[in-house]
Amino acid sequence: MVSVLVTKPVISHCHQAITLHCNVSLSDGKDREFQVTHLSWIKESNKTICSENNTAISFFPCKYMANKQLVVTIDSPQPDDTGRYICKLRSSHGHTSADTNVTLGM
Repeated sequence: MVSVLVTKPVISHCHQAITLHCNVSLSDGKDREFQVTHLSWIKESNKTICSENNTAISFFPCKYMANKQLVVTIDSPQPDDTGRYICKLRSSHGHTSADTNVTLGM
C-alpha cells in the first residue's frame, strides 16, 4: 500500500512564503521500488497548481524530487491562496491523497 504525508496545516501572513511538501512512501515499511505515475497538488477548487511533470499552469514554483517528493512554494500568499490543498497520487501500488490547510493570519 502506498501513502502520502503532507505538511501540517499552515498559518502564515500575507507575503510570507509558504512551502507545502508531499512525501510518497510505501506504508508497509518495506524498501521496494515503485513507480509514481501521477503526483499533484490541487487547490480545493479542483485546480491543479503543481504536478510531477510540471504541466500544470501555476504561478507557484513547483519541484519534483527523485525521492518521490513534490514541493510547491507560495512565494507571496494572498487571501485567495487560503484554503484546502490536496496532494493526489497515482502509482504502481495504488492511489491515495492527503490534504492540508493554509490560513493567513493578521
